[in-house]
Amino acid sequence: MWSFIPRYIANHNVAQPRILLNSSIGISILSLVNVSVSDAGVYICSVKNFITNNVEIQNITVNILIPPSFVKIPTNQICPNGRTARFECQAQGLPVPKIYWLKRFIKYHNQWT
Repeated sequence: MWSFIPRYIANHNVAQPRILLNSSIGISILSLVNVSVSDAGVYICSVKNFITNNVEIQNITVNILIPPSFVKIPTNQICPNGRTARFECQAQGLPVPKIYWLKRFIKYHNQWT
């Protein structure tokens, strides 16, 4: 029998418990079609011998990757000498992307954000 522990519980669109394919003939298939973030989590396959009541459990973890995309793109600025110029850059994705700044293709000030 398969059961599911979601990785992201903030998504309330996922019906709980998950509907998974179970079988009484000794094989059970978990099929995730067109996966999305709501499919990320731990899937548990458990088997029970009803004569001895012995239970065995195996876990698998499903991680969903989402390519990075820009949420906030920095814009060009003209700044007077001696003043501060502030640029904002924001991205999203899974895993969460690391954002860094380059100046002439060299990492700027060796700082990661």
